[in-house]
Amino acid sequence: MSEETTKVNGLTTPALADGEFMDAKDEFLAEEKKPSALDIATNIETKVKSLFEQVEKDDEEVNRRLTKLTKMVEELHKSLTS
Repeated sequence: MSEETTKVNGLTTPALADGEFMDAKDEFLAEEKKPSALDIATNIETKVKSLFEQVEKDDEEVNRRLTKLTKMVEELHKSLTS
C-alpha cells in the first residue's frame, strides 16, 4: 500500500497591478496611505480651535470699537443738548 502525503502549497499567484506582475516589495507601495479616523479628528480639532481663537480675537476688536463709538456718540449727544 502506498502512503498518501499531504502537500501544502504556498501562495502561487503573483500580485498583479493593472495586469502587470509586481515585485513583492512594491505590492504595499501601490496603496495610498489614507488618514485614520484619529488623524481626521485631530485635524478637525485643530481647525476648530484656530477658528475659535480667531472669533475671540475678532469679538474683542468689535467690542473695543463699539465702546469707542459709543463714547463718541455720547459726547456728540452732550454737545448737542448743552
